Amino acid sequence: MAVTQTVTIINTGPAFGSFDEAILDINVVMGDESYFTYMNNLVDKCTITLTHNFDVDTQTYHMVRVFDDDDYTAWNNEYSDLVATHKSRLEAAGYIATNVHVQD
Repeated sequence: MAVTQTVTIINTGPAFGSFDEAILDINVVMGDESYFTYMNNLVDKCTITLTHNFDVDTQTYHMVRVFDDDDYTAWNNEYSDLVATHKSRLEAAGYIATNVHVQD
């Protein structure tokens, strides 16, 4: 089985012209380098898949991560509490953020 996480972040501030601009700002606002390193390591180990894009017209960043059960359990135990912190930081900076998890 797997767990699919879908994150949507909508920019309501000054428009970004590219994916790179948007993701840089999102990362700066979230301000959690150790979390990004952890997630990138999971992608590098191929234990999660990641697809993401940024629609310049709608200023919407969309990310889908699919975890295997073991890595989802580890993420849920260690990092799920950070989701609320990340969301609060994004919303304080003027973003609209949603996060949905679905067990397959």
